This record gives sequence, C-alpha cells and structure tokens, in this order.
Amino acid sequence: MAGNGLYEDVGDDELVGDELVGDELVGDDEVGAPRRGRQMGRRQAPSAPQRAAMQGLAAGQQMVRKAGGGIRFQKFLGAAAQTLPAGSTQTFTLSPTVPFRGERLIVATDAAADAAITVVGFKIGNNDQMIGGGAVSIQAFRADAVGLELKCNTCPPNQNITITINNGTAAPVSVQPTLFGSSLE
Repeated sequence: MAGNGLYEDVGDDELVGDELVGDELVGDDEVGAPRRGRQMGRRQAPSAPQRAAMQGLAAGQQMVRKAGGGIRFQKFLGAAAQTLPAGSTQTFTLSPTVPFRGERLIVATDAAADAAITVVGFKIGNNDQMIGGGAVSIQAFRADAVGLELKCNTCPPNQNITITINNGTAAPVSVQPTLFGSSLE
C-alpha cells in the first residue's frame, strides 16, 4: 500500500470488491481514484417509443434487440416460385412496404443437382450487394447452409430488391427466393 494506506496505485482507475446495491455502493476495497462509481453499471430505461413498440407486437411477431440500439422486428420477403427453363435467367423482384435490411437469403429449388443454378445478381435499389463479378451457386443459399449472415443495405419502401438467378442445368427447375431480415416497424 502506498502513501496513506488507503489506495494502491495500479495505473488505471478501477473499483475492486464494491457492489452496487440500489443507489449505494457496498464494500470498501478500492484501488485507484476516489469513488465515483454510483452510476457505473446503471442502464437507462428504454425510451417511450421502444416501450410502445414492445406493447404493440402482433401475434407471432418476433422482436430482436440489435447492437447499436433500437428494436428491430424479424421480417421476411418472398417471391412466388417460378419455373426456369434450362439455360434461362429470371429476375425476382421483392418490394418491402417498410424499411427493410436483408440478413439472410434462402433460395429453394426442386433440382436434384443444384450446383449449376446460380445467383448472378442481387441489388437493393441501385446498390449491388455482390461486390465482385461472377455468379454464386445457390448451394450457398440453401436453408441448411451455415454461417450466412448478410449485411445488406437498408431498402426503403419506394425501392425494390432484385435477385437474378440463372438455371445452368439441362432441365427446367422451380426456384423460390426468400430474404429474411429486420425492420424498425
């Protein structure tokens, strides 16, 4: 112990052994600067709009608290299944009615060998979500694929999300894309 026997200088200000009980700190083991920790560890109550959003959940609606604050609701956008003839390309258009940020794309198909079916375009408005050229096999977007969290641009209600898929097989296949994500509404 240095000086007056109450403090030991360890280089950083930190409290050791104290516990916040209600509004009082309990304990007397202190290292570093004098106590100023009455607010340490205290979280602010959610603002009124967040409480109102929690009370207004519809049946079956899921709420997720995202890093960076705010409450986001898990949503999804889907397109009707379409049959793509052999060697053809089809663009699917998804139109959100609220601001929407895509986080996972799943492309379902009835093809036995789906490696030749590829996503060749993925845009939100005019912003291309595929940062390089080339196509991506839809095997990367299967429902049982792991570790596919996307960070898409947020799509406002007045823009479309377009997903372009190419059937490189020798037979027609049925394809249906679904984009899962979150929205503030």
